[in-house]
Amino acid sequence: MVQAAMRLARAVTGRTKILRFEGHYHGWLDTLALRLPQTPQQAGPRERPTLIPHSPGQTAGALQDFVMLPWNDLALAEALFAEMGDEIAAVMCEPMMCNTSAILPEPGYLEGLRRLCDHSGALLYMDETITGFRLGLHGAQGRFGVTPDLASFAKALGAGVANAALVGKRSYMERFAHDVNHSGTFNGNVISMAASAAGLAVLEADNGAIYHHIEATGAALMTGIREIAARLGVPLLVQGLPAAFHTACTNLPAIKNYRDYAFHCDADRYSRFCVAMLKRGVRVIERGIWYLSAAHTEEHVEKTLAAVEGALQEVYRSQS
Repeated sequence: MVQAAMRLARAVTGRTKILRFEGHYHGWLDTLALRLPQTPQQAGPRERPTLIPHSPGQTAGALQDFVMLPWNDLALAEALFAEMGDEIAAVMCEPMMCNTSAILPEPGYLEGLRRLCDHSGALLYMDETITGFRLGLHGAQGRFGVTPDLASFAKALGAGVANAALVGKRSYMERFAHDVNHSGTFNGNVISMAASAAGLAVLEADNGAIYHHIEATGAALMTGIREIAARLGVPLLVQGLPAAFHTACTNLPAIKNYRDYAFHCDADRYSRFCVAMLKRGVRVIERGIWYLSAAHTEEHVEKTLAAVEGALQEVYRSQS
């Protein structure tokens, strides 16, 4: 879907450049995959981060049409558009940065990107692979009140079955029926579409009442983790939204961009925390992101919080 969105944006605008953001993930294809820098030197200047191919086998020119900026810095985006706005076909982003931490857009940031696209003629594309139908029935764009020109959905959309969708304004999407190619053996797969229809019906029931349960469960878990960390006196940051939040071993008051996440968090200690949690019967993702689902209950929260307390005691006691 990301590949289709880029092709469509370039067809609509007649331009080639795509603006994307440090730490955002949009797939592993040759023309998309970037490796996350492990040191500030690898990352390059903050004002124009270095583009690093993700894997051997990518061609040297695969990433030549991307421009990179840090997330949540509207001034830098405005400066870039002043310099080369007439070359940019699309702004591509995770509307809430989930793959590396759970970083919400700063107030006015998405609105600013929307304004820059409108002024320059570029398309705003939101990759809602993670946030779509997770943050609510209307995804991140509904949560934050900004409508893109194009958006892609997957994961929650499929209700456990592989499925994905690219959506957008009619005048743009109609190009697929005329001159922009989007072929695929599994396009419109009947089983996948049936699963999505059934899953969305559950999410839509009672005007999305299921999301109230997800929000309450996630909020209780976030609050409990914060309280345990405070009681133990350990620097564990909890941030994000109840349906998708992040924890990190750091003294930062907040993680605002990729460099905060990569260079100011104790990844080794958090990895040991994940192992300690696993020994207590709870699996958490090593990069720190936590996802809630409608299947999680108060009992799951209680068990998880007990594991968090034991794991934090183990990890910090061993390093004291």
